Amino acid sequence: MHRHASFECVKMCICALLQAWWRYISANVNGVKKIHQESLFSDLRSVANAEILIELDLRISHLKQSAAYKGNTKLQHWLKGTWLNCMPLWVAAYRAGLHTAICWLFAI
Repeated sequence: MHRHASFECVKMCICALLQAWWRYISANVNGVKKIHQESLFSDLRSVANAEILIELDLRISHLKQSAAYKGNTKLQHWLKGTWLNCMPLWVAAYRAGLHTAICWLFAI
């Protein structure tokens, strides 16, 4: 990436984001129990859809209190290292006014 590229250039397509999350969550090797997969995916979508920072903080707290998160250190490291440290790229609160692609496949 060019050193002077704006943040706008790297905003993530929500469809790609949801797909990446579901692939990780549903892969047996990552240890997310089947009973937690849908609720974890829903919690992540909730974080992504937070429109104000106070709401974002509450949703992250909820995610971190979930059984799926608390019971899986691999998941914790993946979320912290891959997603939570770059939230301006994918959280709605930081994407105000930007148009994002719609992915009907994950509209569950």
